[in-house]
Amino acid sequence: MDGVKAGEKVVVAANFLIDAESNLKAAVGGFGHSGHGGAPKPGKDSEKPAPTPQAAGHRAEGTVDSVDAKDGTVSLNHGPVASLKWPAMTMEFKVANPSLLQALKPGLKVEVEFVERQPGEWVITSAAPAGKAATSAPAANPHAGH
Repeated sequence: MDGVKAGEKVVVAANFLIDAESNLKAAVGGFGHSGHGGAPKPGKDSEKPAPTPQAAGHRAEGTVDSVDAKDGTVSLNHGPVASLKWPAMTMEFKVANPSLLQALKPGLKVEVEFVERQPGEWVITSAAPAGKAATSAPAANPHAGH
């Protein structure tokens, strides 16, 4: 009720939280698929079709051309992105979290996951050297544990 006090940590860009939430919703949406006895509960909502989960993000492999820590951007020469039907190209991405910039150096071959935060604004949500796991939460497996 009193507001923020001096020295308290605050979130200044919550877009990465929105991206994380959409990834979580897409992963959790896979748990209710048919074939595992996941019948809908009776009630007014059981007559409506379940919403189709949205794609969590897009993946690309490429080479870092440049990094601008001040603007929080990376120029990436990436290969084709099948999920968007994009050809190989060089383009600039923002990063969801400035800490991602620490691992990105010009000339480094990387694997990235990215989302469109708003029309035309492409944001890297995870990045790792090519051939290694990306620095983000692991993808949920809807069949894990059974």
